[in-house]
Amino acid sequence: MNTSPPIVSIRSLGRYDPAEEAAGYVLSGLPGARDVESMPESWKVVELLLRETLAPLGAAPGENPLSTVAPRGGTIAVKPNFVRHFNECPSAGPEAVVTSWTVLYPLIDMALDCVGREGRVVLADAPMHDCVPERILERGCFRDVVAHYARAGYDLCFIDLRQESWRVTEGVIRDRVQLAGDPAGYVVCDLGTDSEFEGLGKALKRLRGTSFDDADTRSHHTPGRHEYLISKTILLADLILNVARLKTHGKIGITAATKNIVGINGNKNWLPHWRSGFPRYGGDQYSSMTVGRLFRYIVLSALWPFLRNGFVARIVSCILGAVHRTGIRGLAGGGAWHGNDTTWRMVCDLNKALVYCDSTGKVHPERMTRSILHIVDAVEAGQGEGPLGPEPVRVGFIGCSTDPVMLDAACMRLVGIDPSLVPYMVRASRVTRLPFTRSGGGSSMISIDGSFSQPDGIVSRARLSPPSGWHEMFAGEGDSD
Repeated sequence: MNTSPPIVSIRSLGRYDPAEEAAGYVLSGLPGARDVESMPESWKVVELLLRETLAPLGAAPGENPLSTVAPRGGTIAVKPNFVRHFNECPSAGPEAVVTSWTVLYPLIDMALDCVGREGRVVLADAPMHDCVPERILERGCFRDVVAHYARAGYDLCFIDLRQESWRVTEGVIRDRVQLAGDPAGYVVCDLGTDSEFEGLGKALKRLRGTSFDDADTRSHHTPGRHEYLISKTILLADLILNVARLKTHGKIGITAATKNIVGINGNKNWLPHWRSGFPRYGGDQYSSMTVGRLFRYIVLSALWPFLRNGFVARIVSCILGAVHRTGIRGLAGGGAWHGNDTTWRMVCDLNKALVYCDSTGKVHPERMTRSILHIVDAVEAGQGEGPLGPEPVRVGFIGCSTDPVMLDAACMRLVGIDPSLVPYMVRASRVTRLPFTRSGGGSSMISIDGSFSQPDGIVSRARLSPPSGWHEMFAGEGDSD
């Protein structure tokens, strides 16, 4: 019998509480004063999960499992997946897109109990530019919860880490609104030659971010310099709870703990998502050159420089609308297929920054700088056209680990996906410059509902349908135009 604490812990959740019910339970009591036996089953599962995973950190039986990694009076940052307030899938609700309140609220409650009235818990994320976070907060009755805790002297808040938001129509940015951003500010973290983009050479000139100003993206990624704008609130936290939602993802196949770190960056246009053009020319925008794809590429390439100007963008929006109907949406997003060779590099870089960068932006290769706990919400996973248009599928588990890559691999196996077929998983496990996972060597002990297993012994309990461009990797099918 194995008595060592697991590296990855997974527990089944028997009942799913809607956001309103989860908030209702929060309002019924205070941190540290709840009767465990009267807790909803979902709360018990989260607490068991944390106690099991955090056992190596030395919390005494009955003590808050977070107490050894976040001091009384400290700050805990909870990083959810609040990517967008709506779902592009017409048959599914917005809940499938974001981390569920069923998972967030017991974590927040436990975090507040840990830091006490002298400390602070911050819910923080940088969603997509067109996201309205207040809609997500409203569904979870978050403002009522904040007021409830405040009356008892606890400090809980939400911070939108974005510097600006957009109003987007037909793929065209109509308006830009400057936001307050992180009140603690940001730091520029330059990974330099330790970046996964180092060595790409001329291909760096093809990098594209999230706006039409691709020159801005490229200015932060040149040979020997690879910069990211990281939230200082995140970097100053004593503990980070990274709470991801398990979903398929057009650019990297599937998103969970490792990819969820992207939301610590304040300016998404600093983040390369794809490289323009076709593979034979150093791009990864499309898998192959077809007449339709070439047409869309030529049209958008011609219009691209003019779209940086909002007024001009509105003038040419009618042209874009016509091309959109021929598939420009896929072009504008770019790189939504299994051969995307850009996004995984950006994801790995941000994980490196989180682990090795201090609050001034300096990278410390010799040591990890902070405590991070990764949690994956797979009560309902998202399949199909994730991450923005996922169809919900009942999976019924929550995963937890201090290692994001190993946690993601276990979650993938549980939903019928072989991690060795997902490029970013393979590459993340092989990172040698500023490694942030132990998955490259040794065994990884996994506990599933209290029973220990090795990765190859995990039995899938569901099978997610892949996003377009990933059928070949998920199911051995060919890619289609």
